[in-house]
Amino acid sequence: MKILLVFLLFFCTGFIFDANARQNYFQSTSALDELRLELSDVKHELHSARIEINLLDEKLNKQERVLSSAKSQEAQKQNEKKSYTTQLDILEKKVDRLEKILDRAAIDLRNLSANENKALARLQEFEAVMAAQEKKFDEIAKLKNTLTTISKALGRNAKETISIPSHAVPQTYHVKAGDSLEKIAREHHISVDNIKQLNHLSKDKILIGQELKLFEDEKK
Repeated sequence: MKILLVFLLFFCTGFIFDANARQNYFQSTSALDELRLELSDVKHELHSARIEINLLDEKLNKQERVLSSAKSQEAQKQNEKKSYTTQLDILEKKVDRLEKILDRAAIDLRNLSANENKALARLQEFEAVMAAQEKKFDEIAKLKNTLTTISKALGRNAKETISIPSHAVPQTYHVKAGDSLEKIAREHHISVDNIKQLNHLSKDKILIGQELKLFEDEKK
């Protein structure tokens, strides 16, 4: 019964969110992480359910062995005791109780199996949503790369078309809070790649107070 309550609580909680809320919920990376955690919880619950089913199956087998043993013992006592009828009535009552227990256990087992199928279907739905979200993230990443390429191309074109006298701009720049390579390159009409090449940078990371070369020294 505890397992059934857990499943019911899980499904009731899962269907509270409407379609619009669910769509907004999965539009961020943190939401995707929460979805993965929820999927992990579902898998854990399924694993626990399987363990409970196995334990219940073992109990059923044990009860069947007890029932079989009880019937065998009573059959042997049939020829030994004259009070067979009374004992048989008692035994039949015990058998009836055991059969009722078995019937209830069989019903619980079927319910657990049905809930497991529902949980698996729910899990497949979550996985489909995750796949769709990851596809969107891939498309966003491709779009970002495209925009970066266009930005670099525009930066190179701006450098080629705009001629700035070397005496009109500083040759070096000290990084301030809030600066980035893209911001510095845009303000000085140069490309990020040029700044990285002049300063031997392999990444876009810069530090406050860092001195960056912006142009080659014409004397060299």
